[in-house]
Amino acid sequence: MKRTFALLSLAALAAASQAALIGVFDFNNTLNPAFAATANTQALQFYKGGTNPTLQAGGPTYVTDTVGAVNKKVAQFGKTEGFKSNHGIPTNGGGAYGNIYTILFDVKMTATSAGWASFYQTSATNNNDGDMFFKVSSGNNGNFGITGDYGVSNFAFLNSWHRVVLTVDLTKNTNTMGIYLDGALTNSVDIAGGVDGRFALYTTGDGDPTADHMWLMMDENGDNGAGSLSQVAYWDTALTGDQVKNLGAVGSSLNPVPEPASMVVLGGLAMLVARRRRSNA
Repeated sequence: MKRTFALLSLAALAAASQAALIGVFDFNNTLNPAFAATANTQALQFYKGGTNPTLQAGGPTYVTDTVGAVNKKVAQFGKTEGFKSNHGIPTNGGGAYGNIYTILFDVKMTATSAGWASFYQTSATNNNDGDMFFKVSSGNNGNFGITGDYGVSNFAFLNSWHRVVLTVDLTKNTNTMGIYLDGALTNSVDIAGGVDGRFALYTTGDGDPTADHMWLMMDENGDNGAGSLSQVAYWDTALTGDQVKNLGAVGSSLNPVPEPASMVVLGGLAMLVARRRRSNA
């Protein structure tokens, strides 16, 4: 009995090391998640339009591209197109909605609309402004931000692959949105609203099953970009700067792989279960 409990405990610890990673999409000819921590992280859906977008049954166009050092399939989207995501990030932070989270985009943006490109939208019906934008200042140079705060950085972004990571924590005295470009913090925005405010995500735990989603690359009045997505991932925590850096370069895989020690633990557990099954036969 003690041995069984010890093995179960070690297996639980191994699983907990990946618990904060909620879902990964790698767009390899599919909108299904490549990894999902629970059934609440569901396949993306491809939509077109502003307020109350229209589902595009055929889905996006997939093409082969070189993302960082990786040759793979990616999904293309136009200026009026984006993705509806039942993300699976749980209710957290002491409110009714998802108040602490991280979103990763491996993205190549090729165009903006009048200099703007939305990255995500928390409104259930996409009926107001997106919640984080790339803003072009000249040529393909620009910066990221929201609520009038676009920082002081100015960098080449369009027409090449980048890893953009967004972290949100609405539980602090100063609510923060961190925006990272290729592992480095490019802007830290003080965002108003607090717990369950504008930047909180609808979840499966908020009592409204019609709104258990967010939108990727969407905005209600056309402030959208065009480009390609190679990978999207969600965490139910606001990653630190070091954690973001340790995710690696654009194109590197995020799918969790059990560590060798975890494999030994899980293998031992499987052998124990097999022995118990045989003894009960």
